[in-house]
Amino acid sequence: MRRLLTPDIAREAQLFDGHATGSEPTPTVEVTRLAFVLAVGAVVGHYVGLHLDPVDEADESVRALAAVVCRQWSEPPEMHELRRLSVDHGVHHAPAADGQVEPDLQHADLQTAFRVFVENARALRLGVAATPPDSHGDGPAARRLSILFELAIADLSDDVQPPVRVVDKIIDIVWTVAQAMERHAAGRWMQEFQRRLRQDLPPRAKRAVDPGTSATYLHEVLTKLAAANRIGTPASGRADSAASWDDIGRLVAQAQSYLSGDHRSADRILTELADELPAAVTALTTGDGGAQDPDLTPADARWELFRASGRALARSPEAAASVTVAGSFAELGWVVANEQKPHAIRDVNEAVQQELRRVGPSKQAAALAGAVSRILRARPLADSKHANFAVAQRAAHEAVIYGNQAYDNALHDGVGDVSRVVAALTGLQLSLLQAGGVFIRSTETELIMPLGDATKAERERHAGYIRGLATTSYEYVNLAVARLHDIRDVKRTGLIKDKDINFPATSEAQTVAMGMRTLLLWATMHLACPDSSTSPADVRALIPSVPAQFREMLTLRRLSALNFADLTRIALHYAFLQDDLDHPAKGAEGIHPATPEHLRPAGTLDLDACGRFLTENGYDTGILDVIQVDVVRRRLEEESNGRYRAWLADYANPRKRRPARISLSDIVSPSTRIRATVPW
Repeated sequence: MRRLLTPDIAREAQLFDGHATGSEPTPTVEVTRLAFVLAVGAVVGHYVGLHLDPVDEADESVRALAAVVCRQWSEPPEMHELRRLSVDHGVHHAPAADGQVEPDLQHADLQTAFRVFVENARALRLGVAATPPDSHGDGPAARRLSILFELAIADLSDDVQPPVRVVDKIIDIVWTVAQAMERHAAGRWMQEFQRRLRQDLPPRAKRAVDPGTSATYLHEVLTKLAAANRIGTPASGRADSAASWDDIGRLVAQAQSYLSGDHRSADRILTELADELPAAVTALTTGDGGAQDPDLTPADARWELFRASGRALARSPEAAASVTVAGSFAELGWVVANEQKPHAIRDVNEAVQQELRRVGPSKQAAALAGAVSRILRARPLADSKHANFAVAQRAAHEAVIYGNQAYDNALHDGVGDVSRVVAALTGLQLSLLQAGGVFIRSTETELIMPLGDATKAERERHAGYIRGLATTSYEYVNLAVARLHDIRDVKRTGLIKDKDINFPATSEAQTVAMGMRTLLLWATMHLACPDSSTSPADVRALIPSVPAQFREMLTLRRLSALNFADLTRIALHYAFLQDDLDHPAKGAEGIHPATPEHLRPAGTLDLDACGRFLTENGYDTGILDVIQVDVVRRRLEEESNGRYRAWLADYANPRKRRPARISLSDIVSPSTRIRATVPW
């Protein structure tokens, strides 16, 4: 196996530090050993699908056993350790010119990470060897599976064109380490940027702030831009009035002609779309537009316009009309992500966002940044909806990193204006909110995913993984809440009209609800599966903040039935986790007129009424009635003094959340990406 990663290759890749001591790089054996283990797991998984009949009951026991055993080969402890080291040793920080600490990826110490890994991997292997292996029996299923393992090991050892090669897994390992280092560096940069945004103004500047407006760095920047008459032109992908359905049909026909290969240039189609697409988007995303054509559904119209505008943008990103069309493309993308398969969305989205981001430094690039933020924000949606969380999480994080950078540029690059800063702010807020949503869906899916015959160690590792997901979701949503407060402050300044702030009316309620939802999940996981970084007392100190957020949400103007279903689940979760039947809305004033009776201020929360509302209106109960992780279920029972168990025994909702997951994300502790970005 050593020949697959020879010292010469290691020296050329500069993975291991053998030059300082004059010795030969030696950790190649451990890396190759890990790559071989990963390759065996992948090849066996391939052979299971290839040689076992998916409808043969006799093969079912082999497939079930393979699902358990292959996890130990595809996610060995050594891989978790290497990812941890990637973060711990990933980045050297050098003081920048302004005295702040900035990440320097050119000094990312791959060598140190791999050098420490070789020592730890040996210790891990010795520890595993000292532990009796889990018995999976010696029945027919175990014997048949062992044959597949022997076949995989033989094919890999002889390199007889196996479906997965060891050398490919070596490349994957190196790439995993490099990506982890890059993500962590970006997270550190985000941390410093968020700290600057939270900074108060000096006393002299505070005196100039309007009453009722926060004295923040953002307010100071906007005030200076307005004083210099740099208001700018609001950019939106929608128009004030909606296009008629006849106009939409005509525009779709033009789009289809362009997609079929007519001779119009990308610049020309962009100019035509810039004139008519915003009004069509308004109609297609709000339901306006009058009577529809029975031969053209709104979904088909959205998809054709999305594809045509995407192709034109990718071919001519620097065209003058691309700013307007990119905004419309982003608006369409958010809707079609709920209607199309993820691979189809990616085929269009990736080319557009890559080409728009390649536009060189210019006013055009600055004007495109807000639209690009919204395009990136939509990227994780389709994959998340289809349970492809590994892809969705990476895309969500990339969207947040770009949104932070775009916002930072708008504040500091010297060519910004009020409209551009606000567009970047709202784009960042929406990206943070979407990222929080991706991770909360990942968390909830793992909580309701049956683990079958998983060992105790596997269950503990899985619970820790869920805690990391919940922590990352909580941190992202906290940042989204902070940016929502900034948006509210911008509105209070009057520097830009409300209608010119491109911020969905539903996002305010979604942000507040997600703030409560992620707090409760984060607290539940840290109480059920504590770690050394957060004490139970600190966790419990935050839970009582939920009722104030609950009352705030009930006063919002834009609330829907879905919002009330969210509030119902939040009220139930809070009651069980806090062991408190005091109604979370008690003391609320000026609540939304459509608030259901069980959510209106009262002395105590009626658990039965909450359940009836969800059941009678066709809503599921979230995770509360389908939790599969034992330590979490027991924690809710203990925190509620048995009330959760009693409620569960009497509660029956035919509509239940279903577990679905294409692949487990390769992130051991997602929160390391943006660790400490939120002050506790």
